[in-house]
Amino acid sequence: MTWIGFSILAALTWAIVNILDKFILTKWVKDPVIVLGALSVANLLFGIGIFVFRDTPTIPTWNILVCVLAGCFYGLGNWLYFLSIQKEEVSKVISLLYLDPLYTAVLAIVFLHELLSPTGYIGIILLIAGAILISTDKFKMNIRKEARLTIYLAPAAFAICNVLNKVSFNHGDFWPVLAYYRIGSGLGLMVILCFKYRTILEEIKRLKGKLILIFSNESLNVVGALFFALAIAGGFVSSANALTAIQPLFVFIFATGISVLYPQIINEHITKKIITTKLFAIILLITGTILITT
Repeated sequence: MTWIGFSILAALTWAIVNILDKFILTKWVKDPVIVLGALSVANLLFGIGIFVFRDTPTIPTWNILVCVLAGCFYGLGNWLYFLSIQKEEVSKVISLLYLDPLYTAVLAIVFLHELLSPTGYIGIILLIAGAILISTDKFKMNIRKEARLTIYLAPAAFAICNVLNKVSFNHGDFWPVLAYYRIGSGLGLMVILCFKYRTILEEIKRLKGKLILIFSNESLNVVGALFFALAIAGGFVSSANALTAIQPLFVFIFATGISVLYPQIINEHITKKIITTKLFAIILLITGTILITT
């Protein structure tokens, strides 16, 4: 499978995670830090599992450090996202995370010398615009002053993580690079979460059996990250990352279907105006996808 297929699979997988996250965060969880805790454990287990079940070759020490550093930036991005949703509406925060492909494209030019065709960069812009529009129904958003710094730094942290990952994949075997990166991600999140350990313990006691679904969902999140890693290892990081911006399209399709069939689980507010806006966003996403993959 090419990087295009893996990018789409990553977007599809993460869309499923988004739907389950929305249910978990609105119905069960009082503090979303427990979700980050589950993600941390899932990352650590996945990374360690690669070394246990695969015969992985060694990679240079400097590359191991780059992998772990990438994982730390991944943890930082999640922490900034967590801080942002405490200060601003979740829909606005999520939509602005799609600035990540723009940051990644700029960093890839500077540090990786990745140059796309003019149509490729137009495709990235259309994908970002479509992702923001389908997530919020509008381009103009008033961001609270206290949330601006964390909101705009979160996608920057993810972009740095993406570029560091690409550097590692360019100079090392796929599986050990992925293993060290996932371990770094888990440890990075765990260090940050140490400051919220009391909240995590309280949530564990309260949620009990529901933790299985939360952990399973974050494990699926890591599977999506595997698909994304395969995508950036096989293609330009700027293109592979931009293509995952079709993720909100899958979220919209899933959320709409569940709202119609099972409104007791998720009940999205749908009007003619919203449908019209979403359709325009879908056109932007499809056009951007065509431009970036041809």
